[in-house]
This record gives sequence, C-alpha cells and structure tokens, in this order.
Amino acid sequence: MFSVKILLLILYLVKSTFSINSLRANSSNSPNIKIIGGADATVNQFPYMVSIQHKDGDQYCGGSIITLRHILTAGHCLNGKKPGDIEVRVGSITSDEGGTVVAVKKIILHPEFNVDKNKVLINDIGIIVLEKDLRVSKSVGLMSAALKEPADGTKCTISGFGYTVENQEDDPNKKLKFVGMDIYNREKCGEQIFLSQKPNLIICAGGVAGKGTCSQDSGSPLVCPTSNAARPTMWQAGIVNYGLCGVKDTPTVFASVAKYTNWIAKQLLVLS
Repeated sequence: MFSVKILLLILYLVKSTFSINSLRANSSNSPNIKIIGGADATVNQFPYMVSIQHKDGDQYCGGSIITLRHILTAGHCLNGKKPGDIEVRVGSITSDEGGTVVAVKKIILHPEFNVDKNKVLINDIGIIVLEKDLRVSKSVGLMSAALKEPADGTKCTISGFGYTVENQEDDPNKKLKFVGMDIYNREKCGEQIFLSQKPNLIICAGGVAGKGTCSQDSGSPLVCPTSNAARPTMWQAGIVNYGLCGVKDTPTVFASVAKYTNWIAKQLLVLS
C-alpha cells in the first residue's frame, strides 16, 4: 500500500503537469472594485475553483479541485447533506451557467467535525467525491494542499461566488470574485473573534475594512505563494470557515490545510 508521503508526492507531481502558476502572488495589485471589496475573476484565472450547489442550481458554498475526482471544501457545507442533494459546477466564472455540472458520488466529512461550546466549528473540512473524472482544460485545473502554514503577513488570494454585500439574499452574486488577504497573526486573531478550542487547526487572514469573505464563500480556497519569487507556485493554505463580510479587525477564519494533509491524502483513495 502506498504511504501517505508517496501519495502526496504523486499528487504534487501530477499537479505540476497542469500548473496554475500564472496566478500572481502579489494580490495587492488586484483592482479594488466591487467576495467583499474584490474584483471580477477573468476566464480561466482560477481553474481549480468550483461552485457547490443545491440540485435546483442555487450556489451555497465554494470548493477547490484537488484531484480529478475530489473537491476540498468546508465541513459545514456538507454536514447533513446526501450526495443526491448537491452537485458541483466546474470550469465557469458564473455560478448559474457555463462550465460543467457534475453529480456527487460520496460525501466525506471529517470524523471529528464538531461545534464547540462557543458555537465555533472544529475540524471544519470535508471532501466531495465526484461521479466521474473531470477533464483538465484551461478552465479546469488542480490545486495542491500546502504542506506548511504561511507566515504572518504572507500575501494570499481568496476567490468565491459569495455575497458582495451583506444581506444579498434577494439578488445574490453570481460572478466569481477574488481579493487579496494577508495572513493575520493567530494570537491577535483570537483577541478579535472567537476561535475554536483547537486554534492550532486554523489560520486567519484579512481584517481590512471593506475586504473579505461573506455569505456563501464558505469552503472556498485561500491560496498562498511558496516563496517570494516573481511567479511562485501557489498552494492552498486555507478553507473558508467563517467571517464577517469585511469588517475591520475581524479577519476571516480558515481551516489550516497543512494540518490536515495526512487525512486528505487518505481520503483520496476513496472513489466510491
């Protein structure tokens, strides 16, 4: 049987074949237009990004493609759901059209997913197994899990189909947007908002007024550079757990992907 390390190495070698390194690390150059305070994504800019939807086509969470059969997302996006309840749209920058809609074969929730005494999510991570393999193209690509957490101040990028303003239920956003978010010191983050009883399992980013994640961005990927090179490789460092729609000094909380790489690798053996 493959060891976890060998499996991860194989996956990263596959990912390098379908590189998405064109995503710039310096997200501070992104246009500051109306995620919250973000810019519209362009075609093929985030090929790993997916929209997780109810069967009626309504977008409710985001996720990332980590193999041709597996989608990484937040646990609370999957909690209580059955495979037949949801579907995944890939290869599109609008949540209600374009790309390909794929059926879900299996839902895998972290076995220790829970809500603590402060009603904060713990081990908020899950994986969707698709009914069939995706076909890699310019608009559909893979994102690899970070093996270590980014340092405080690292300039990362979040993308999502969520609200662009609070309370947008009547006319929800349909376009994929993105915004730059800097990694926020975990200790300082805990002084601003409730963290779980296991704060080492999360990272924080943002905290800038008017920029951040909002409703329906849950499960979306935070990607960060591996180095300070001009065009570094990007890795997924976080999964959106919760945030307050770009409120000053209240950063978004993410599941720290690096803390779950062994668990993720084991789930990638599941195809049925």
